[in-house]
Amino acid sequence: MSTSQRLLKLTALATISIVGIGYSAWWLYKTVKEHGYKKTIRYVWEGDYYTPEDREAFDVLKEVEAKVSIQASLIDLVKKSLERSKLNSIDSDQSSTAAVITRKENWSIAHLPSNLEKDITKLSHTLDKLASRVDSVALRGSNVGEIRSKKKQLSSTIVKLMD
Repeated sequence: MSTSQRLLKLTALATISIVGIGYSAWWLYKTVKEHGYKKTIRYVWEGDYYTPEDREAFDVLKEVEAKVSIQASLIDLVKKSLERSKLNSIDSDQSSTAAVITRKENWSIAHLPSNLEKDITKLSHTLDKLASRVDSVALRGSNVGEIRSKKKQLSSTIVKLMD
């Protein structure tokens, strides 16, 4: 192997090493800036930014957040079907007392109390369970502030959905 080939290989190896070290330094700077020294060291050492208690709390809150979004879409569907049935029950041009009674009966038949009450009761019960689940998340570990803010945000969302 000639000297120029060796020099070329060494130059390539040095370039790759410098790029790798540069990227590692950039990643470390970015991670420390975003998460702090303790979380960065925990991530490098254990593979996770959070302690096991914090990870468990965040996982529970993430699961509840997904279920809350499903409940929100179900509430929207109930509202839309309720509005649609109201519009369908008032389409008649007649204004006599008999027509008004018929429209009210049509609306009542479209939304029998058992179906409407069952849907609303089921949604209310599910939201109550989700609120209870959020409240059960303990504020312990090293990220109490983050957990508290996530709990507060989810609780506010659930309360808005309950209205």
